[in-house]
Amino acid sequence: CSRSARTPVSAPGEPPSALNRASNISRYLWKLSSARGYKVVLRFMPCDVFSVEPVLRFLNTERGNTEMSWECQYVLLMWSAQLVMVPFAFGVVCETKGDRAGLDVIGELVRTCKDLLRSASKSRDMAAVCLGRLLTR
Repeated sequence: CSRSARTPVSAPGEPPSALNRASNISRYLWKLSSARGYKVVLRFMPCDVFSVEPVLRFLNTERGNTEMSWECQYVLLMWSAQLVMVPFAFGVVCETKGDRAGLDVIGELVRTCKDLLRSASKSRDMAAVCLGRLLTR
């Protein structure tokens, strides 16, 4: 198995970073989804309603990082596509309180998907799926 040029590598003796672990796991999940289809892999992803905001926060903070692989973006968007189908109001599950908390999360996800629709990687396909699921919700 070859490593991509963008895969972050931690120094020897140093614990792997969250991005490094996420990139390694997402590479294998992407390979599974390319072999079996993303809908099959989605069935095994957790649907905890309180995962919506942390997943979106990780996607947005690490998306600006040049070391984040497209596989990681793909898997986070795939997980987000599953999480937006949870039948709860986003304002209820958000950590930030307020009247507009749910709308902020939805707006942030729409902005992220729109930005990734411009990319030339496979994450564009999953951004389209995620945005489609969010808008048909």
